[in-house]
Amino acid sequence: MRITTTAPARFVLAIAVLLAAAVAPVRGEDSSSHIMRYEKAEFDGIDFKGESQFEISAPEQLPKQLVWELEHSGCRYKEIIKSIPAQFIAFERQRFALLPCPGMTRVWHHVYDLSNVRRPRLVHLPVIAPDTGMTSTSAPGFITWQKGTPYFHSETSTDMCPCPMLRHVYRIGENPGEGIGLVLIRVELQKERPEGEWRTIWDSPKWPTKDDFR
Repeated sequence: MRITTTAPARFVLAIAVLLAAAVAPVRGEDSSSHIMRYEKAEFDGIDFKGESQFEISAPEQLPKQLVWELEHSGCRYKEIIKSIPAQFIAFERQRFALLPCPGMTRVWHHVYDLSNVRRPRLVHLPVIAPDTGMTSTSAPGFITWQKGTPYFHSETSTDMCPCPMLRHVYRIGENPGEGIGLVLIRVELQKERPEGEWRTIWDSPKWPTKDDFR
């Protein structure tokens, strides 16, 4: 016996097939992936799935908009991301990505603000200048997030000598006109590596309040 379908039934079946194709993972991804591929868009989605942190250790798994930023910044992330994964961090309403970049004698991180997921913004961080004062850089050092807090540590050292290590301590804050950023609150020095004591060499002063100007 041959079973036939009516025109309305064929229409419903076609719609069901299209919907299934639309929601199916692409590029071999599974439903647990944090990156949602939008093939016809210039960006991919980033879903933290309620987690405060996740890692990506394969360059082809990074969202395409972040890859574009990395390529234009000159970061050679492909050389090191398998051993030092990219970190995606969520704290309260803020979203950041830490991408490792290798150099001749050290590894540093680029920090990307993901407030606008379509257009990640490379964050320039304040650091102490070699002689005196302060400057800013997009490659401050090897950055770690103090999980569950608004604080980040950035350590600067080299494997070429047992030199003292600098550590800049940042907290998440607002940058007027730019959105979320990292505010420098303390600089520490470790003379004896790797177990030496950290000594504070600079502490952020308390800025004047509105009442101070009255």
